Amino acid sequence: MHLRRVHFFFGIMVLHVHLCSEFGLSSAFSGGSFLERNDSPSFSDLLSSPESYASALNMTINEVVETKRIHKDASDQLFRKLKFSNLPGKTKHIMQCKHRYRHGHHPFVCDQCWSYAPVCICDRMPPKHSLPNNLELVLWLHHGEWGLTSNTGCILAQTLTPCTMLMKGLPHHDGEMEALLNDTDVLSVVLWPSNSGTRDFAPGTITIDQMKARLAKQGQHQRVVLIALDSTWRNARRMVSRLPESVFRLDLPERVVFPEGCNDVSIISPLRTRGPGVSNRQVCTAEAVVRALVALGLSEKEGERVLNVAEAKVDLIRRYRGKPLR
Repeated sequence: MHLRRVHFFFGIMVLHVHLCSEFGLSSAFSGGSFLERNDSPSFSDLLSSPESYASALNMTINEVVETKRIHKDASDQLFRKLKFSNLPGKTKHIMQCKHRYRHGHHPFVCDQCWSYAPVCICDRMPPKHSLPNNLELVLWLHHGEWGLTSNTGCILAQTLTPCTMLMKGLPHHDGEMEALLNDTDVLSVVLWPSNSGTRDFAPGTITIDQMKARLAKQGQHQRVVLIALDSTWRNARRMVSRLPESVFRLDLPERVVFPEGCNDVSIISPLRTRGPGVSNRQVCTAEAVVRALVALGLSEKEGERVLNVAEAKVDLIRRYRGKPLR
């Protein structure tokens, strides 16, 4: 199992836990009052004691401790089942997906915006905007992305409609995806770059102009679903390889991803770990999807509203983690 370091601003304590011992999601929190009284560049000093952390969560210290215990017990139970059972690999994977769907990465994360509870941004969400041209959006997530605080795809589900989030490997979500892909009345297109460095997994790539023409021609006669993968590149390649050959790939040229006058640095860059081959121009899920939707008819104004929320989330997560601006 991979090791993940979970930094907990509970005293000066730093817990080292296995990935399978990750804490779970709580019900939706509201970080509004906390944010209103704190405009510090970093929140780490504001969460430096059990009392201040519990206050930021609108909980008592005992409630915080009990919530941690419940989620740790669930994680430990999963760890024992995965390590000491002789279950098939697929069964173990399903168990991991179910655990992630129910518990997420951390016990104190909003289950809607996937922000740390004290910096929840749900009250900043604009009203949901309808997608253009009879489009539907499906976010297909690797289980490792589900509940991740750095994830921006969840912002799309909170600001656009119709938009569905599905976790690959979760049985009932896999059933929904399979039904969608097998529906002959649905034109499914996956957002996938032609320069991804992989062999072609589909018989054809469709351009923005070609897709717009198809949308105009089909009108209301066929559902058009844009599938956006939300994962690391390595896992995304595996996911796209499992799509049927009938699914077209929509490639976005650079002029669409970074239109004239647009900042060519990704909004997710403040949370990225710098290393060889890491570029600030590698956009996050929200950016890629919004740029595709704008090219397909979503207004620039609505697209910017979505990205503004995603950018605000990234900044709050950065400050919560105590990461400096680069």
